[in-house]
Amino acid sequence: MRFSVSHPRLHGEPIESKDKSVLHTLTGVVTGRNAVFLQAKLLNEVLRTSFDIVTNMHATRWMKSSVLRSLISSKAPIICHYGSFDPVVFALQRRPKTIFVYHNHTPLRFYWKWRPRVALLDLMTEAQLRLMPKDVHWVAVSEYNRQCLHRLGFAKVDVCPCIVLTVQPDRLPDKTSDPSVLFVGHIWPHKNCIRLVSEISVAANILRRRVTLRIVGDPRPGFLYGKAFQWSVSRLSSHKWLRIEWLPGILPEEELDSLYGSSWLYVSTSLHEGFGLPACESVMRGTPAVYLECGGQESVLGQAGMVRLSERQSFGHEVARLLLDEPSRGRLLSEQKQYVSKYVAPEVENTIRAVYMPLVSSEWMGAQRQ
Repeated sequence: MRFSVSHPRLHGEPIESKDKSVLHTLTGVVTGRNAVFLQAKLLNEVLRTSFDIVTNMHATRWMKSSVLRSLISSKAPIICHYGSFDPVVFALQRRPKTIFVYHNHTPLRFYWKWRPRVALLDLMTEAQLRLMPKDVHWVAVSEYNRQCLHRLGFAKVDVCPCIVLTVQPDRLPDKTSDPSVLFVGHIWPHKNCIRLVSEISVAANILRRRVTLRIVGDPRPGFLYGKAFQWSVSRLSSHKWLRIEWLPGILPEEELDSLYGSSWLYVSTSLHEGFGLPACESVMRGTPAVYLECGGQESVLGQAGMVRLSERQSFGHEVARLLLDEPSRGRLLSEQKQYVSKYVAPEVENTIRAVYMPLVSSEWMGAQRQ
């Protein structure tokens, strides 16, 4: 199954409380390449195609108060995808037939130095989670996220992973002739991209051979971290063995798939991940991942390919070892695929059924079949 992003229609009309044949999904926004929105829309697509469930998506930041009130008072089930503080959550937290999906949030310690306003948002998110009733029904996208919620006191937490898309092998290019490594993600402090550039330069020095580091991602507007990253890239522009290709902006899906498939390794020195979807996408496109211990990534990949945080100084050396040893890369890819294959449709559909179907009453399912 393939998934393309489109600009969805915003639902601005009041919702009839008698309408039980529609599952409502809430996210902060319903446009662009927002990670939470994309996963919410992909989950809706699986619910529609595999279980014949009609779904509507709503952007909480743009909802009219009349629409919100009618939605809250309706008897329809609601899935609310949560990534950061949202006032609408306070109105939903005691509502029956509502599930909150936890995509994780980044601790404020990563942001206070670079953007205090973002750190404040993280603080508000933490406060909202602590104030929520502890009997709220959550779905975490990883075991790591479930443990985060358990530590906050929530008792009812299921796990349903992010959905990883696949691509036909014949659509993928050959590997680059010289070693190449790839990172996909925002240029944000917790992604630790400045450290990543430094570690790949270490790997290139060990190999004494041209290594290309391709980075796909944008800095957050107004972040000093983005400027610091630009400086680190420019500082290494004359490096004898390292070539850096920074591709800011949003790439077409086919181009991103090509980068995944042609690279030798996916690399990440991120310090905090709730799931780590790009690494999983890379694995399903034939490229194994090497990553720093960060929480969610190792819980998703079973620690295969992980460099312990206590051994972070050896990250560049591990990258060099794998670039030199093709059989080791093949074994790592095979091991990681065993984990990621569980997150791909149709294998993931059994988990989706077990987690989300209890939200749907037999009466509602009857309305679907009419």
